[in-house]
Amino acid sequence: MQESKVAKFEVFHEKTREDYQSVLVLLKFGSQLVLAWNGERHGWEFPGGHREAKESIEETARREALEETGLPIESIRPRGHYVLSGGHVTIYVTATCQNFTPVKLSHETTEVALFDHLPDNLTFRDGLYSNLIQLCGDW
Repeated sequence: MQESKVAKFEVFHEKTREDYQSVLVLLKFGSQLVLAWNGERHGWEFPGGHREAKESIEETARREALEETGLPIESIRPRGHYVLSGGHVTIYVTATCQNFTPVKLSHETTEVALFDHLPDNLTFRDGLYSNLIQLCGDW
């Protein structure tokens, strides 16, 4: 069993910060979760990644979702942020996609799939995703 790659985090629901380094997109198609298989880390993940210079939260979310799933997203709603034990700040957003036709896969993302609940083989097994989903409720 793979150990958690993120040991500790602190979540601040309904609060965002300007000094964030990355954005995580909690993505749904209808009522199902959309996750990408990260071939480098060997696990399922929500799309997300580092903020480029001068990008807004929404711009980072759109770019990362498109890069990692091939899906354009909408209804982007910043929901809060979390801070990892090393101080890295990530904004988390909820978003939806109207069509599930992932077309652009990369060396990092080798598959995109729909789930009714979080799968067991997540890249990060620290409870963060389930915590955020519970805080955000339906979207």
